[in-house]
Amino acid sequence: MSRISANGPCQKPGSLAREVALAVTNAILDHSLKPGTKLCEQALAEVFGVSRTVVRQAIILLGTEGLVVIERYRGAFVSKPDFNEALEVCESLVMIEQAAAAYLVRHLGEAEWSEIKRRVAEARRPEEPGTSEPSCDQDFHSLLIEWTGNEVARSIHARLLRRMEIVRSLARPDADYRVQAEQNCKMVDLLARGQFRQAAIMIERRRMAPIRSGYAERLYEMRPDDARICLADWQSRSLSTPTMLAERAGPNRNNA
Repeated sequence: MSRISANGPCQKPGSLAREVALAVTNAILDHSLKPGTKLCEQALAEVFGVSRTVVRQAIILLGTEGLVVIERYRGAFVSKPDFNEALEVCESLVMIEQAAAAYLVRHLGEAEWSEIKRRVAEARRPEEPGTSEPSCDQDFHSLLIEWTGNEVARSIHARLLRRMEIVRSLARPDADYRVQAEQNCKMVDLLARGQFRQAAIMIERRRMAPIRSGYAERLYEMRPDDARICLADWQSRSLSTPTMLAERAGPNRNNA
């Protein structure tokens, strides 16, 4: 606890725990922390320069998000969903995204669809390897959910996307970025014309692709790595480390 109190009483363990949870989430989403990796409390405490109590709180938060599995007497591990769990994540995304598309077909006019088309067209840029940005399909579907104006749906969808990123890391590679971008434009055109059925089929095919691409076989190819080494490496090259944690752990990164 000495490092926490050294920075002043205003930094409560709860806020630090959320920052640690955010940092670990980012490391999971850019695949620096692989599914099945054990999250040792002491290792995380040293990497981020916080107490084990803060790390324990962060792990609990990650557990509620479905990103971490806490096993009694064994510890915490980055989620490694089996086929059935992965199937449910994919199906859940299909249901919420198809429902959002149907809602937009009923409620949006020509001006709104023109704006969506513009934003989708702007997103047609080359994907930069090695970044933690979501893939273009996640950007696209998040945009559709955003246009429903339903904050509850948006929150649920965001949580599902984070779990889907783990599923994707255990599946065969996705389609080429350019192919996905072209499909996004086609999907918007279909929805703007009220052709929901065809767009719904495209949504279902895209989201179920990881399940149909050899997920069960790929699951056993992944091997967890040492969390301390992975996080230290991630911190050294990542721009997504929360400022507070970066400042606290910065001097110790080379020794992590």
